[in-house]
Amino acid sequence: MVATCAGSGPTAVLVIGDSWASMGALDRSGAAAVGARFCSIGFRGRTSRQIADTIRTLPPTALAAAGAPRTIILLAGVNDVMQHVGADRYAAGMADLRAAARTISDDVRVVEIPWTTPTPRARTPLSWAKRLAHRLWNDQGRTDVTTRYRQAVRTDIDFDAFLPSYAGHEDRYVDGVHLTPAEHDRFGAYLGAAAR
Repeated sequence: MVATCAGSGPTAVLVIGDSWASMGALDRSGAAAVGARFCSIGFRGRTSRQIADTIRTLPPTALAAAGAPRTIILLAGVNDVMQHVGADRYAAGMADLRAAARTISDDVRVVEIPWTTPTPRARTPLSWAKRLAHRLWNDQGRTDVTTRYRQAVRTDIDFDAFLPSYAGHEDRYVDGVHLTPAEHDRFGAYLGAAAR
C-alpha cells in the first residue's frame, strides 16, 4: 500500500483513511480545489485503530510520494460503525490515529463520519454473525449508530455540508457504503477546499 498523489509542488494535503481514501479516488479533484499537490492512502475494511497501527508500521517508501504534507485529513469511522466497535472504542481509535498522524504533520484534521446505509450487507455468514454479536454487545442492538459515534469524537470537517444524510441520497452510492466515482470527485474537491 502506497500513497497516491495528483497536482504539483509541495504536498498540501495527505488524506489517510479507509476505503473512501483508497486508490487515488480523491486526488485529482482535491488537487484542483487546493491548488497544490494532494495525496491519499486508504486501507480497505480497517477500523480507525487498525489504520493507526498500520500508519505506525508503514515503511518510509509507502508515504514517500506524499513528502512532507502541510495538512493531514483523517477520513475514518465507516468501518468502526459497520463493525459495531462501540462509540468509546471508536473515540479511542481516532485519538490513536490522530496521534499517529501528528508524527507526520502538526496540522491534523478529522472528517465527521460519512453517512452510509445503516444495514450494510455482510460478505459471509461468519462476518454477519460477528457483526450481529458486536451490535448487540457494543451498541445495544442498534443498527443506525453513526450519530452516536459522531458525538464521541471532535471533528474539524463537517461531512453533512457535503451530504446531509444517506436517506434520500442513495443514488450517490454504488453499494450503500461507497460513493460513486462522480461523488468521489466532488468529495475530493470538498476536502481540498476545506484544507485551503
